[in-house]
Amino acid sequence: MSQSQSISSSMTLIRYGLFGILGAFVGIPLYLHLPKLYADLYQIDLGTIGIVLLSLRMLDMLVDPLIGYASDRFALNQRRHLRWSAFAMGISCNALWHIPSSLNQELIMVWFAFFTGLTYLFYSFTVINYYALGLRLGNDYEQRTRISAYREGFVLIGILLATILPTVLMSFYPNSTAFQIYGLIFLLLIGIISWILPNIESQPTDKLHQSISIMSILSGNIRLIWLYGLFFLNALPVAITSTLYLFFVEYVLDAKSLSGHFLIVYFLTAAIGAGLLTSLAPKLNKYKTLIAALLLSVIGFSGAFVLTPEIAIYFYLVCIITGFALGAELVLFPAILADLLESHQNIESQSFGIWQALNKLSLALAAGIVLPLLSLAGFKSGLPQSPDVITAISGLYALFPLGLKCLVLGLLWISPIDSRKT
Repeated sequence: MSQSQSISSSMTLIRYGLFGILGAFVGIPLYLHLPKLYADLYQIDLGTIGIVLLSLRMLDMLVDPLIGYASDRFALNQRRHLRWSAFAMGISCNALWHIPSSLNQELIMVWFAFFTGLTYLFYSFTVINYYALGLRLGNDYEQRTRISAYREGFVLIGILLATILPTVLMSFYPNSTAFQIYGLIFLLLIGIISWILPNIESQPTDKLHQSISIMSILSGNIRLIWLYGLFFLNALPVAITSTLYLFFVEYVLDAKSLSGHFLIVYFLTAAIGAGLLTSLAPKLNKYKTLIAALLLSVIGFSGAFVLTPEIAIYFYLVCIITGFALGAELVLFPAILADLLESHQNIESQSFGIWQALNKLSLALAAGIVLPLLSLAGFKSGLPQSPDVITAISGLYALFPLGLKCLVLGLLWISPIDSRKT
């Protein structure tokens, strides 16, 4: 099937998009549930977990550009490589939920660090090459938005499934058992979705000196530098809120039973936002639409800090507004990246290697900064929290990300990244 035929086939886009479910399925438990689960079940200090995650994510961040370079150099982003990396990701992720009962607390921490790092590695290879594959499906401004919308729409469906399934399982089983079942379901999904992934081959570069370095392109492309910087700054507030979400809902809103419901509403409206962009793609200026999405996110999140248990129900409104904005952001940032790389060949994986590295850096900073700060504020897992701790959780979850969002919005307004500018 040719590329022109591929883009005209909605079925090809669906087969491509479905693979995005897998990254979301591992990402939600890895970034949202894992730190709190290990703290609650094994009484591991949050500060220790935060430092370990910071170290692993910093290492992971350094590896991502190398994965991207190797994938472009040796044409590793083919369907069979994605299949194998997805299975390896699923197996290492499952190990995090299947902890031998004979391990003491110190060895549990070693187990946590080893298999978290391994999961990061295979996750990086899978996601980098999956996104790079998408760059080969489209060759004009509107097509790239459509591809991105299909992909991110399925990613959000995966996030919804990854949000709902643990909530349902934990209502019937202990938390540890629930995630063991979740992991086995994940492996089954990998087998089904990997099999139907479309095969769009790339040509290997025969000689090392023929390989194109994205760093040489970055040095001469101010718009690309701006976009990477804005993406990183915009990923920080998402990483912080993801890290602290369960703490905020349980201790600030006193609405632990609604944590899954809030997430479902949030990601459902994000999927609606991404779907709307799919239908409107030919009519949109991505730059102006992204500004509107960031402004909507700032407006929606501005009231989170003042929420209390008495008015926790209004957090649904925050989830609806910011979720819709998130759907637009997830589609538009990679679509704009694809536009800016239009004239460059054979650097698809390198470009998303750097993209993923910046995303990992944001997650590393979130875990390495806010969790130790929470520990210093006096947080003790499983115990009632003092008013000062609750204020610290609220401030770190709501005010800090809001300030970062405002910074991103201001910088985007003055940036030169609009790819339709001359």
